[in-house]
Amino acid sequence: MDVGYNSGKDGNNEPNPLDVIRAFIGSDDKEEHTIPQGRVIFLASPTVTPAIDLDDHGSFTKVIIDGLKGAADKYGGEADGVVTVDELDEYVEKELPKLAREHGKSTEEKQLVPFDWGARANHFVLTHNPQPAAKVEERLKKLAGLNLPADLTAEGKKLLSRMPKLESDRELRKQYQKLSDGTLAVEAFQTSRKENLADRKLPRAESEEFARKVSKGIATLREEYVKELNRGELVGWAVRGLYKRVDEKVPEAMKKRLDEVKTLDQARQNELLADVREQLGKREDLAENKDVDLAPWHDDDQPRPVHDLHRQGTEEEVRHRDARPVHRHRRSDPPFDRQGRPAGGDADQEQPGLQGRRQDWRPDHRDYDRHGREGQADGPP
Repeated sequence: MDVGYNSGKDGNNEPNPLDVIRAFIGSDDKEEHTIPQGRVIFLASPTVTPAIDLDDHGSFTKVIIDGLKGAADKYGGEADGVVTVDELDEYVEKELPKLAREHGKSTEEKQLVPFDWGARANHFVLTHNPQPAAKVEERLKKLAGLNLPADLTAEGKKLLSRMPKLESDRELRKQYQKLSDGTLAVEAFQTSRKENLADRKLPRAESEEFARKVSKGIATLREEYVKELNRGELVGWAVRGLYKRVDEKVPEAMKKRLDEVKTLDQARQNELLADVREQLGKREDLAENKDVDLAPWHDDDQPRPVHDLHRQGTEEEVRHRDARPVHRHRRSDPPFDRQGRPAGGDADQEQPGLQGRRQDWRPDHRDYDRHGREGQADGPP
């Protein structure tokens, strides 16, 4: 949004950018607020400071238009013919401050930065980039004429149509491009693909180590949580949440095992966790213990890591935890958790146990950074 605000004749109407946010996330009294899937907010500024006027458009409008026309199509270092929400977000974040520094006349204008909410969590296509899109279509037609096995044709279509997230998929995409362009023979392609897939295999020992770490976290949670928790249910939540966080569908065979997870003993539950991690394979978004961090325990569509569930419970239940060490919520503590939900609590306030969440900490009282994360506010005004 890049709108010239007009306060009216009397000039007494004070604008509030948070009204736009509330229209998207709602203003009801809920402790957790996450932006609904498929909704994204782009603002020229987190305040009512207008964008800088250029020859034809404001600076924000220019960056948005240029990005949608194809300038933002850079994910993975190569244009793939589509501009996605997260690509546009990255482009706006980089280009708008450049224009502000170049054309701004005051210190405030030179420091102008955009604001967005929900852009990094959405990956859907906004527009098509004409020239690369035409090349993609040409390669897809050539691929279809090679009469490859159906599974390879489907895989190639997926990789050629959209720049993938993982490096191993990007390397395989390059092989499909060469195959379609006629610079790589089918036999050489199949050998290269086989090597690519082999490199993705995760040793069983590493997948079992993942299962042990998740199992240890579940045990700690069940021991410290104020209510009884079913271990199998927590394992199921962790598995489904992990697939969701890496944007992968749960395989049908795995769904059947998850349906029975509550009836399995601990050894078979751990085996299930190891099988899941082994199937996902080597990938940079799960390396260096990211897999454990991304395996959430959740009771709805909002994933939450194990430490967040410690915060649950009524005030009466929390008072029974007074024997626990005091947790100090510092200004340096991240105000939002990994899922972008506000952690709540007043800065520099000692809070018993891990509860530390103010019940009156609502969106109406928050300050936000440009990605919709809560700023360093000291509490409700």
